[in-house]
Amino acid sequence: MTRNIAGCYFKRIGEADRAVIVRELVDKGKLEKWRKEWRESGFSEDDLKESEELGMKGLQDQILGCLSGNKKDCGPTRYFLFDDFEDRVKGILSRRLEARLIQDPESVKTLAQMNSEVAKRRSYGRRTEAAPGDENCLLSWSNGSADWWSRSGYMGKRISKGDEVNLDANEILVPHSCDEVIELACLLDDLPLYGCSTEAKERGEVDPMEASVCWALKQMQRAEFEEFQKKGK
Repeated sequence: MTRNIAGCYFKRIGEADRAVIVRELVDKGKLEKWRKEWRESGFSEDDLKESEELGMKGLQDQILGCLSGNKKDCGPTRYFLFDDFEDRVKGILSRRLEARLIQDPESVKTLAQMNSEVAKRRSYGRRTEAAPGDENCLLSWSNGSADWWSRSGYMGKRISKGDEVNLDANEILVPHSCDEVIELACLLDDLPLYGCSTEAKERGEVDPMEASVCWALKQMQRAEFEEFQKKGK
């Protein structure tokens, strides 16, 4: 698994939950020092409160930037935070995730089912599947962000049981609502085809020569399969 699970999870748990976590990461001593400096500069209590609220909200994006490895997005208000805030937030997220998996064994089963579908995606080309559940979620892998993204609709409408859905090589269809699996998607295995991609090469995650050969062979397999399908019609 190559991607940043902590950054993915922090982004997807919802703004209200992120706000609670941010408060746990704030160093009260640093915050009080900042408040004192503001008061001594002549700002009113209303100005101070408004600035503090904006700062706390901005910290969500800044923490996400730090977790994603983009240090330039950590922002100036990070001085509110404990010096080891990155380790602290990873610990908080880890405990939250462990609690969910322990309290809801069905989540573990769902994750295993989704990874089983991911493991099948080893060749390029499109395919058609019938939606298996009363609720369904279409998950798409992005080589650019090295992550799974979700949507509950297809061709402008909600995916219902039995609907025929045309899927690309980077997509899987699972019989669960997107709300149910959006956080679990952070734990999914990488798309097997990612190892053949230009993005994986540029990130130094795979041997460039092996990735190029992998891509070429997969394209040959795709062409052969499409030719076979044409002859069968």
